[in-house]
Amino acid sequence: MRKIIFTIVLLFVALNTYAAISQSGITNLKQLDKNGIIDLVNGNQLIGFISDGPFEGPITQTYFKDGTYETVYENNTYKGKWRAEGESYSSVDDKKMCTKNNNASQWSCFHWYTGIKDGGTFAYVVAQGKIFHQYHEVISIDQANQKKKNVKKEVKDKLISETKDKEKLEKKDTPINKDSAYVKQLKETVDYLIKSISDRLAKHSKYFEDKDSNKYKVEFDELFSTIKNNTDPSSLALNKYKESLVNLNRLTKVEVVAEEKRIAKEKKAEEKRIAEEKRIAEEKRIAEEKRIAKEKKAEEKRIADIRKEERSIKNYKNVLKILSQKLNDLGLDSVKVEADELISEVEANTSSDLIVLKGLTKNLREMNSSVDLKIKTEESKQRILSLKDYPGFRDLKPGLNYEDLTQFCPLRKNAWVNCYGIDNIKFKGKYQSNVLKQLTIDMGPIVNTSGFLSVFGENDSNIFIKMQDTFDKKYTFDYGYSERDRQLFNESEKSHLYRVYSKGQVALEIGRKEKDWSSDLWLYIHYFESSKAERFLKENRPVRASDDDF
Repeated sequence: MRKIIFTIVLLFVALNTYAAISQSGITNLKQLDKNGIIDLVNGNQLIGFISDGPFEGPITQTYFKDGTYETVYENNTYKGKWRAEGESYSSVDDKKMCTKNNNASQWSCFHWYTGIKDGGTFAYVVAQGKIFHQYHEVISIDQANQKKKNVKKEVKDKLISETKDKEKLEKKDTPINKDSAYVKQLKETVDYLIKSISDRLAKHSKYFEDKDSNKYKVEFDELFSTIKNNTDPSSLALNKYKESLVNLNRLTKVEVVAEEKRIAKEKKAEEKRIAEEKRIAEEKRIAEEKRIAKEKKAEEKRIADIRKEERSIKNYKNVLKILSQKLNDLGLDSVKVEADELISEVEANTSSDLIVLKGLTKNLREMNSSVDLKIKTEESKQRILSLKDYPGFRDLKPGLNYEDLTQFCPLRKNAWVNCYGIDNIKFKGKYQSNVLKQLTIDMGPIVNTSGFLSVFGENDSNIFIKMQDTFDKKYTFDYGYSERDRQLFNESEKSHLYRVYSKGQVALEIGRKEKDWSSDLWLYIHYFESSKAERFLKENRPVRASDDDF
């Protein structure tokens, strides 16, 4: 027979078992897997002690090899089924024993452990960190059956002996018998039971004052009075007192246990009610905080939106005032009246309503867009009108804005394009601050030159002569290349030859366009904006030595 202490715990919440068990003095704690549990309980009887709230006392558990079990507590027997689960590699929660009482519908599971305490080896079952069973002896079922037989024989022998003693006492109840060891033992038992019941009634006096439970106090008081008044009781009377007190002790204990259960249940229900009230209150508090935060956020957003609209209104209004002045300068009086009326409406507004402010912002934005377009259109017309006599190709004239030109030619910046559907010449523009400063036209090659510039006669018909004749008639001639310049150009000492008109606003340029092993003479026409024309005229005017310089 081996002796161990075995502790069963209902459930173990934490996965770290060492942290969950608070029993001091336990060392080398080790959880049992399926095989360890079977080895410990299968075909064995465990004898120990239960300590679970009001339930306290000896308990015996017998686990049969057919998977059934039998529990004996307070002369009551409970039966059911058992099984072990969890291999050695399984998790803490999966290593367990599960039992199901014959009257239960579900299985209950717990965990088994072994450890060392007070120099001995013990076994523990852990769950929820509470100890409710403790076993101090494990024997085989065969040994348990033999032990049971031995106990029955001892009880039977003792009962026969007591019966004989009782018969002798009943035949002759002498003072010697009254003072015998048996009578003394009966008196001590009666005194112990009286004290036990009295203490219980005093400890739970409030409960036993209840009309339904008061009967036990009345019964005890009557019995106690009877015992007290019998100053010289016989062994027979003491036995009757003992039987009455044992029964009363059991009944009061059951009542106390039931009352403690009821109180515990009410306490748990009250704690649950309080917890639920706290939960509901906390949910309401959180919901209220969220509502307040949401309203605060919405209000902050509303104020921010108002400030944003007010800034937009201010900016749009200032822009519109500037545009209104331009309208005045351009003579667009009817449009200026509309703009000024809207400015007055905005300045007279005192409302901070977001819808009103957004409406004003929209009106200002649309008015600005409309006025800006009308100003640009009018300025474009006036620019084009002011440059109608300025040198250029049709409507393409330096001084116009890029937007003005797109109406009749997609003249991109620094890129050759075709305009007016003309295929044999190309156009290129140079801009500064979106204003066309230089218009260059690629007229193509000067034919029949073989890369050398000859002295052209009056009857020559190449493109250069035609352009020269045209510009000589149309524009005022400023300067052109000399015979010496022509000779230097043919010798590649000069890269360009110019013929300049109208204070540098117009220029004919002869240049070279290199090919694989030759070069062609190429003709370009340049139109310059007045400030650029002045610089071009100065930078390219030939400086020659006179006869007097020698």
